[in-house]
Amino acid sequence: MKKSFLTLMFLIALSVQAMAQREVVFDFSKNPWNAPTTTKEVADKDANVAKLEDDSKILTTDGVTITQKKKNAKNWNRIVDKKYICYRGNIFTFSVEEGKGNITRIDFYCENPNSDFVEDPYKLSIRTEDTKGHSSWTGNRTKVSFKGEDVSDFKKIVITVEGGNSGKGNDDSKPEENLSIFDFSKNTWGVPTTTAEDAIEDKKAGKLDDDVKMTTGSVTMKQKKNSDSYWNRIIDNVYIAYKKNDFTFTAKEGKIITRIEFVNKPYFCDITYKGKKVECDNEDDTPYIWTGKEKSVTFNATLTSKFKAIKVTLEDNVPNEIEAINAINQKANNRIYNIQGQYVGTRSELSTLPKGIYIINGKKIVR
Repeated sequence: MKKSFLTLMFLIALSVQAMAQREVVFDFSKNPWNAPTTTKEVADKDANVAKLEDDSKILTTDGVTITQKKKNAKNWNRIVDKKYICYRGNIFTFSVEEGKGNITRIDFYCENPNSDFVEDPYKLSIRTEDTKGHSSWTGNRTKVSFKGEDVSDFKKIVITVEGGNSGKGNDDSKPEENLSIFDFSKNTWGVPTTTAEDAIEDKKAGKLDDDVKMTTGSVTMKQKKNSDSYWNRIIDNVYIAYKKNDFTFTAKEGKIITRIEFVNKPYFCDITYKGKKVECDNEDDTPYIWTGKEKSVTFNATLTSKFKAIKVTLEDNVPNEIEAINAINQKANNRIYNIQGQYVGTRSELSTLPKGIYIINGKKIVR
């Protein structure tokens, strides 16, 4: 009987999970939206044919809409030979109708395995999973945008949406409380910066002292100089961590860090975490991603490392039941009583009390 009940509960849990998550498929070969289309032969001759106007919402499936913004000097995004084409510089955005959940994953299936696009506006790399034109993005948004770095063509795009009854989700157009992006090209902190030319001549140019803090959203980043010669610094919009130096991310009270994504310069990512080398040295801008649950995370550079951006994801630090009970017990264990059973203060105040016998955590203490 007990086994049957547990099996039933397990099946119910699976059903709830399935109901809370759905896949929304944009299959451009089928064109269920009756959007304008064309062929490559015609498209090469006419930049306006079958164009998808800015902010057109014709591409809508199951509460998810793809819109586009023309930034290319010539071409609008459009459907060509049953593929969605994003031209260099153009932006395409996925958004979920209010109350219908958050986008947690997007799978891109490209005709051209070299399709080149990035998350906008932070220019964070899309992780390429294979050479067959499949790449994916993960996060937790109601709205997320991408920009074409070159011509990208998509046969199919599959969006995973979770939730749907929680009201408004995260909006990519607004600062996210649980997402902090350190974009060193913007220097929103007003810290010292320098150029490569000046940095060669002066090793102190643009130095970031140990007490310099860069705070973005709910995360503060700081550094520590262990090198004999160099402080960490921002050179030509890139954060440089020199050999032996540390850099630390700390979440504000009530938050913990669960993910850190490094967008490094190719072949310039040699760091360790808790003494263990991090595998993030790469040639194709594929970011290294740290995951865990920490209030503060420190990395040490084993060689000079260069980061264009660093993206930190957080979550609320909600204590579990055991932690909550321990916290209550700890608070109770710090209380001091006299021999009449009267509360007279906490353990930290013991030295200020008159000499005598006291009870702390059920034990007699002579002061």
